[in-house]
Amino acid sequence: MRKHIRPARLLVAATLTASICSGFIITDKAAAAPDSRVASAVADHAARRTQQRFPNLSLYARNLSAESRAQGYAARFTHETVAKSLARQLSAFTTTQPVLTGTGGVNSNAVVDALTYNLDHTAKGNMRRTTVWSLDADKLFNNVNTAAELSARLQSVLDEAAANRKEVVLFVDDLHRFVGAQADAQIARIVEQALKTSGVRIIGTTTTNLFDTEIAPDETLAAIFKKIDLDDLAEMKKDAAKDEQDFVGDNVSTDLRDFIDNAKPGARTTAILQTSDMNDPALRELLGRTGGRIVSQMPNLDAVAVELTAQAAEALAARGNTNYLSLDREVGTLGHIEVASTVTAMRAVSGQSNMDGRGITVAVLDSSIFTGHNTFKAEADIPFWKDGKYETLGLGNNRISVNEDFTGVGMNTNDPYGHGSHVAGILAGGREGYDSKYRGIAPGAQILNLRVLDDKGIGSTAKLLSAIDWLYNNRTTYNIRVVNMSLGTLAVDSYKNDPLCRAVRRLVNAGVVVVAAAGNNGKSATGQKLYGQIHSPGNEPSVITVGASNTFGTDVRSDDGIATYSSRGPTRSFWTDNKGVKHYDNLIKPDLVAPGNKVISVEAKQNLLLQQNPSLDGPRDWSDDNAAMYLSGTSMSAPVVAGAAAVMLQANSKLTPNMVKMILMYTAQRLPHFNDFEQGAGQVNIEGAVRLAKLVRTDLTSSTKTGASLLTSSLPTPQTTLTGTSSVLDSKGIIKPGAVVNETFTWGQGIVVGHTTASGTALIGKYQAVYATGVLLSDGVLLSNGVLLSDGVLLSDGVLLSDGVLLSDGVLLSDDAKAMSYGVLLSDGVLLSDGVLLSDGVLLSDGVLLSDGVLLSDAKTAALSSMLNGDDGGAME
Repeated sequence: MRKHIRPARLLVAATLTASICSGFIITDKAAAAPDSRVASAVADHAARRTQQRFPNLSLYARNLSAESRAQGYAARFTHETVAKSLARQLSAFTTTQPVLTGTGGVNSNAVVDALTYNLDHTAKGNMRRTTVWSLDADKLFNNVNTAAELSARLQSVLDEAAANRKEVVLFVDDLHRFVGAQADAQIARIVEQALKTSGVRIIGTTTTNLFDTEIAPDETLAAIFKKIDLDDLAEMKKDAAKDEQDFVGDNVSTDLRDFIDNAKPGARTTAILQTSDMNDPALRELLGRTGGRIVSQMPNLDAVAVELTAQAAEALAARGNTNYLSLDREVGTLGHIEVASTVTAMRAVSGQSNMDGRGITVAVLDSSIFTGHNTFKAEADIPFWKDGKYETLGLGNNRISVNEDFTGVGMNTNDPYGHGSHVAGILAGGREGYDSKYRGIAPGAQILNLRVLDDKGIGSTAKLLSAIDWLYNNRTTYNIRVVNMSLGTLAVDSYKNDPLCRAVRRLVNAGVVVVAAAGNNGKSATGQKLYGQIHSPGNEPSVITVGASNTFGTDVRSDDGIATYSSRGPTRSFWTDNKGVKHYDNLIKPDLVAPGNKVISVEAKQNLLLQQNPSLDGPRDWSDDNAAMYLSGTSMSAPVVAGAAAVMLQANSKLTPNMVKMILMYTAQRLPHFNDFEQGAGQVNIEGAVRLAKLVRTDLTSSTKTGASLLTSSLPTPQTTLTGTSSVLDSKGIIKPGAVVNETFTWGQGIVVGHTTASGTALIGKYQAVYATGVLLSDGVLLSNGVLLSDGVLLSDGVLLSDGVLLSDGVLLSDDAKAMSYGVLLSDGVLLSDGVLLSDGVLLSDGVLLSDGVLLSDAKTAALSSMLNGDDGGAME
């Protein structure tokens, strides 16, 4: 219950507790001595202008930014990570307000200096104009006679701060005196109303105990305030790691720069604008004045597609709130498995026969899905998410609950191109019509059909962004847990700037697992291996990027290899500094591989791929509603992993996207004679992944400490055994009996973490802070003077980092065979193209990059050929 302060006691309270509302800094700072009368006059003039603009704030609050500037940011390096976190939260303009807590008290002077320095020197867009003000208890309470008078003063300050919300942040020390159980009821109502409706931005301070007992128990306040515990070093560092999401370098992509420099008069193009204020009226005015127009908006992604001239592009680039401007690039396709992917072995375990992804909603972003195919009917009564709760979807009902078009040509659930249906069948196809032979990985999953590719399999960045924006907005409505993207575009921009990468990162940070195909440009027209061809958004570190393996049509895994066309890492997307120097991301990708060669799956009725290539037709023992066809590529590999993620989340719904990714990599099987740029952590092993997922604790929270126990039992045996009788399909789809399968393989027990790999049982035995939502697995790895170090706050003891990129020669990631010389890291300035040969003697040269000299048409031709023809080897049952 709130305490009520009687008016007659207000002055006494103010006298006895002068520091109650004294703001962020209690002791006055001495003003800097002027060097001359001119400097003094300038300062006085600035003060008068501030007083005119902010009369109420000047009366009842202090301009802490001005004070810090005058002192030269004396403590700018203290609490620097907290200052960055605060600036990031404030720039989002959300209703969530940060509150600094700590049992030892808050070092107000140090934090405000660091925050002010950050706002003045490193903040983006409108945040550069932000000024921090603090309520002043002496001024606020001075000569107050009634509660109404105090309320009016406070209201005037909040109203002025709200009216200037893009330029003002209000600091409230001892926040518990204004909201929560201890606060006066009238004061609390004023503050809560301002926070909920007027958009005022504040930063509060209090102790951890008072926050937990006086503020957090109130549901309304718990939704408004976010605690930042200054005593929790791990949480601070984890939040500081989000700086990885900041934009870097030139704010215009290189291909758009080319358009600006070389465009003929009147030439127009479509670009993706990422901006801190997409509703700014000045943006519309600029576009109208320069002949541009808004094509589409993605409000959840802070992005907008604009059609513009070179002149308009230049003007947009010069705006302070333009974060990044890039071409709206073409997006295209990148293009049974149950035994080889170990799903059969997983379901053979007692009690796991119904591990089929039921209760999980998966979204397929592709060319549409042939909804009339029998494989998408429910095989049994399964949970189906509808109107915020689960209902029972009976046997035989269609599991595709949403059909949305983002192409602009209209929704067509016959899938005229044929790619999306094939992908969806691999991910979540059922046994209906197939007599169990070509069932997908998660046949119990609920499916969302989001069309982003047209009748010829072509889309654009803007259309894909619109679909991602829809996903973000509807993720809770449909309980979306997994997204499959068997498509991509050129990875030109660094993942820190690329609009697709930033969009999918937002999905992952919201708890959605995103799986993307690596690409089909792993070899040249002459068959030579190519490196550095990972597509976007597969170059994004939070995404699970999947390459293609070749099973050669057998159920056993001992003969498996990497498909020749599967795109190899490292990622060669880049950002450009102000001197024109390119800084390449150089991340190890893909993360893992899955079967993708000559895969038999759903055939959409009269689809274009089959009409132009009749040889893709599968066995014709069935009607159109049951037909199957062959396709190859990483487009077929990605849904294997997406299906695996759905089954893992069915086994343990508390897994974060980072946990799903870690478990998939840790349990993968290393393929001999292939390096990390080809296979990542290895070939997916769904049996091991589900077994490990079921052991992970379900009570983990954001406050779980690094090094705490991760599992509910002892470590699992890191091996998987395949048993049964293998079978092989020839090129005509005729099943031939094979040998008895009795094969055991060892898990790789390592993961990819950015520029290197990590291994050790501590990855599954101990909780790592990098498994939380909102960070990257690589955030726990530090680079200092060319040496890789493990951050002891985000990664526990027992996690081993490799010194370079390791080859797969039948051994674990932690062994000593390396693709590069000892100590050479994939960091800026150390380019694999600079004379460093990979193990197979193929030089990684910038000249093979799609963005640096290889014609787009050549790349598209090679990728399409791989999808249609695949590598040598039979298809799989």
